[in-house]
Amino acid sequence: LHMKTTRKYYFKLLVFTLIFLVIQHIFQFALVWRPIALGAAAVFLVFAIIPHPGRPIHWLWEKYLSVTTQGVRFFQGFGIFLMVVAFYRLFYVHLNGSVAALQNLDWQTFQSDDQLYWAVGGAVCLFIGIIPPLADIVFAGWMKFAHFMQIIVTQILLTIIYIIAVLPMGLLAKLVGKRFLEVGYLPDAPTYWTDREVEDPDDRHYRRHF
Repeated sequence: LHMKTTRKYYFKLLVFTLIFLVIQHIFQFALVWRPIALGAAAVFLVFAIIPHPGRPIHWLWEKYLSVTTQGVRFFQGFGIFLMVVAFYRLFYVHLNGSVAALQNLDWQTFQSDDQLYWAVGGAVCLFIGIIPPLADIVFAGWMKFAHFMQIIVTQILLTIIYIIAVLPMGLLAKLVGKRFLEVGYLPDAPTYWTDREVEDPDDRHYRRHF
């Protein structure tokens, strides 16, 4: 059972890594990290096939899940992500990948680009993530806000789609006399069932209804 769970764990990591590589290829970003991503994909593939060598890492991940809450994991993970973006912006974009420039980095150079905002955001998230009660409270509020926005956005999007796509099609069908159903609205009818005799009793009518 443990090996099956471990295999599934590395298979998910493999899928996420492949998706990252595809998106990276399409948008041509963070290309310097492609060898790392390819190496990680190769390791995940091996562990997905032969899970025993990767079991210790998966065990550590399970232990981490057992001692943390969803809010803690969210802010810690998001904080690490923002820090990685800040490092990428600083080292590869602003310093052109120069190790010497990184060693001689001063505060004025660091704050001269947007990596400062990414780093501050990451630091704030990591700070929240190391205080479980605070992380849970902020995460609960964030989820309530996201749920509220989801309701509003969904209603707006569905209304726009209806007005742009469904309503014109219905009006056009009404104007040209197109009827998509064999019968109209019959409030007094006991059923809308239509009897039909099939001349050809071939079972393909059951396998392919349309």
